[in-house]
Amino acid sequence: MLRHQLTDEQWNLIWNLFPKPKKTGRARRDHRDVMDRILWILRTGAPWRSVGICIVTATLSNV
Repeated sequence: MLRHQLTDEQWNLIWNLFPKPKKTGRARRDHRDVMDRILWILRTGAPWRSVGICIVTATLSNV
């Protein structure tokens, strides 16, 4: 697991705070992924535009 990702235990505490997906409209992104990215920004202080590159790179390097 990456240092800046929620553990399963942490996620189980907050998952039900997110709205349920609607049957119509665009599909939503995975809520856990969005939370991991927001927490990464808060912990690192990096600009939001860097989140995609850094998370993907870090994920691939830990495979």
